[in-house]
Amino acid sequence: MKKLLETITKEEDKAGESEDSEVATSLRLSSRQVPHSCSTVYDVKCIFCQKNTKFIRGQKTRESLIQCRELRADSSIRNAAIKKMDGRMLAIVSRDLVAAEGHYYRSCYRSYTRQEKVTGSGRHAEDSADEYEKALSYSYDELFMFIRNELFANPKIVAMSDLTSNFVTAMRTCGIDQVKESSKKHLRRKLESVFGQALHIFSDEKGKLFLYPDNLSITALAQSNIALTTELQSLKSLTHNNAITTAALKIRADLEQHSSMGDSLLSMNGNFLSTEQSFMTRLFM
Repeated sequence: MKKLLETITKEEDKAGESEDSEVATSLRLSSRQVPHSCSTVYDVKCIFCQKNTKFIRGQKTRESLIQCRELRADSSIRNAAIKKMDGRMLAIVSRDLVAAEGHYYRSCYRSYTRQEKVTGSGRHAEDSADEYEKALSYSYDELFMFIRNELFANPKIVAMSDLTSNFVTAMRTCGIDQVKESSKKHLRRKLESVFGQALHIFSDEKGKLFLYPDNLSITALAQSNIALTTELQSLKSLTHNNAITTAALKIRADLEQHSSMGDSLLSMNGNFLSTEQSFMTRLFM
């Protein structure tokens, strides 16, 4: 009986040890199989601007997305984020960017890390660039407002040079005396991107650009053409008749106030053409 009890006790102890071992093994396995809450690598997009497509400024070429492969780049980004106290970027660089396969655009990287090397002159240049960009934005808004409130309200054909002049004037009101040629050159592209088919841009035989709004009717164009033709004919008729008489009488009235100048002109001798003779006759006779 005693031996039987000892045998049963030993079997129970072994069974308990086996259960403990199974529980420990299960815990170890479960801890290894816990899924990660986040991906092991970052998405293929710029860690700065969060874009996966970006064009080079002033060009139609896409900028290449670069994968972080150097520890030096990782360190530069981390140091810049610490100096800027940039919470979002600090969260990103909390992981090794090389291991996490972080990506960035070279222009974004330079812009973000350039702050740690800014000197007095560099800061001044950067401030000037910011002022220019603000003036550019303001001048574009003023030009767009003019087109919406004036050109569309009173449809007509306008020379691109006139709009460029308005744009330069707006820039000067912001303190920008020297407007970049690229800003003027890209004005047409800016208008096309904002107004699309609502504005029609064309050039004449000499290459001069003009534009008109899409609400300009053919009737309005015909009326404008008739008015210009009538005015031109009127000016041509005045050239040989009333214009000479009117100009001579006006000059004569001014000369009568300065008799010495009139006497000197009267003493002049020379041969005149028929038009000049008519002019001088009206002037002095």
